[in-house]
Amino acid sequence: MGLVGYFTAEIGLWSELHTYSGGLGVLAGDHVKSAADAEVNLVGVTLLYREGYGRQHIDEAGNQTESFGAIDPADHLIDTGLDISLPLDDGTLHARIWKVEVVGITGHIVPVYFMDTHHPQNSDYHRSMGARLYGGNDDVRIRQEYLLGVGGVRLLNMLRKDFTGLHLNEGHCTFALLELLHQGWTREQLSEKILFTTHTPVPAGHDRFDWADVNEVLGDLMPADVVELVKSVGDPEDGARCSMSHLAVALAEQVNAVSNLNAQVASTMFDNYHIHPLTNGVHHITWTSPTMAELFDDKLPGWKQDPTQLSYAGAL
Repeated sequence: MGLVGYFTAEIGLWSELHTYSGGLGVLAGDHVKSAADAEVNLVGVTLLYREGYGRQHIDEAGNQTESFGAIDPADHLIDTGLDISLPLDDGTLHARIWKVEVVGITGHIVPVYFMDTHHPQNSDYHRSMGARLYGGNDDVRIRQEYLLGVGGVRLLNMLRKDFTGLHLNEGHCTFALLELLHQGWTREQLSEKILFTTHTPVPAGHDRFDWADVNEVLGDLMPADVVELVKSVGDPEDGARCSMSHLAVALAEQVNAVSNLNAQVASTMFDNYHIHPLTNGVHHITWTSPTMAELFDDKLPGWKQDPTQLSYAGAL
């Protein structure tokens, strides 16, 4: 199997590295850990958020507030000493590259690379882009997604990671496909070698950007028929804005949802486009408490290598 690039805007590897908000990020972390256990040839690409995602609090009166903690990547990640730069806003966006090596049960390593805009050569605005996951307005979000998609592909090129395909975890990563087209990939190659996963079954959960903003950020990376692509898979706004998910579905063609019901609902959102149902799994070792892991080690030897052994846990 060739190398697969796994792109995700958030990832939950462990709780202290709070660069995730919920199920999408936790699933991404479990994908990477399971790939390491199964010795899958995978490389992860994501963004580093120095303030992570908001932690929610409920006071005695029932009011909800949130707080953001500071994340020092040196406490969690390996500094590669590398930078990547992209043209942006009549200047240059710089990102520092960190990584973590996820080690599977056999010793197989899946690296995950984090792009960090907290860079001394960046303007204050560009530096602040990487502060919070899903933070800021559309101007911030589109620039984050430009770095994730376009910057992520160029990062893998710089690292000489000769990937044969990409797995995009939701529409935040869609600009990667436009970069691949710009680098000479054909539409047929995209349809054969790209897998797009859609999670959110409601329209409000899918990013949409004004075409003028997309043009300002991407420039000549935009295909001439980009509006028609968005319209072609049933965009309810009929291409009035750039729907990242509809653009991904139009270009990737291979699309999966995260459960049977999710696939049924998603199919109605994309003009009855066939969405493959792949029910979410979990990384069983991560989600087994130390006490239960000790019991399973004693009573179900081999459960870490073969999680089907856990089907006997109810009899213990």
